[in-house]
Amino acid sequence: MMIMNSSSGQGVILPWGILFDGHFYSCSRAIQEQWFSSASRMILSKVKVYFFPCYRDIIQIELNNRKTIITCYVLSDTVTPLKNRQKYYKQLQRLQQRYPRKRRMKR
Repeated sequence: MMIMNSSSGQGVILPWGILFDGHFYSCSRAIQEQWFSSASRMILSKVKVYFFPCYRDIIQIELNNRKTIITCYVLSDTVTPLKNRQKYYKQLQRLQQRYPRKRRMKR
């Protein structure tokens, strides 16, 4: 469900998260579907963002032409230095390789 009386804008999916208005956001679906590792192979992926101007800890993004609205949470108060982000994502990739996600068998 879309946030009522909210403003809208455009975010960009990058390897470090969803960048919107100088902040990075993420959600469980983005992590499960590995949007950010895919973003390193994409040229540019944009998403429609809904937000309250006075409350920027949470945004909602629109997928599939308004069929799906996903809530995302801020990862940091500001854009972190590139060196720190790269170190963080290298560690995250090592963990993902070390502990691959197990697929559930369908019944």
